[in-house]
Amino acid sequence: MQKIYFNLIMLTFCLISCLAYSNVPRNVKLHADSNGNAIVLWTLNKPHTVIQTTVLPNEGAWTPITEFEIQGVNCENPKFAMNNSGNAVLIWSTVESGVRKLYGASYTLSINAWSSPEQITSNKETVIDEYEVKLLDNEMMFITWNSHWDRKKETTAHVLVNTLGKWKGARAISK
Repeated sequence: MQKIYFNLIMLTFCLISCLAYSNVPRNVKLHADSNGNAIVLWTLNKPHTVIQTTVLPNEGAWTPITEFEIQGVNCENPKFAMNNSGNAVLIWSTVESGVRKLYGASYTLSINAWSSPEQITSNKETVIDEYEVKLLDNEMMFITWNSHWDRKKETTAHVLVNTLGKWKGARAISK
């Protein structure tokens, strides 16, 4: 009988804990440039974890929330960079069929809009370590990550250097 009560208490605790964190903003991050533009992002647990952002243009009002979701998977560990033009790059990872992939989106202040998410890494590699992103004032973005290639049995460091919002051209920089 005690075991049944204990199991019921544990089940209740687990359900309350899960419900307490659903639809609650988590991991809030802020970037601002020297011109007074700001971007805030956070994750939100729905059926799957999504990323939400809002932008405050200099002397403007907060924009409506933009949500990034890759259907059926969690969007994890978002990172972003902003330059002094108010433009930004956002990257995050997902795990799909056992493969950790990177996705990205870019924000352009002049049109006050985010691009649609695009997959950065290939389906043949899995991201194994942290990844980083930088955006320079000349709109050049730099993204680095480490990948394991199962078929090749090798792990390599990669870099993508391109203009804001251009997601092709990644290359291995190690062997």
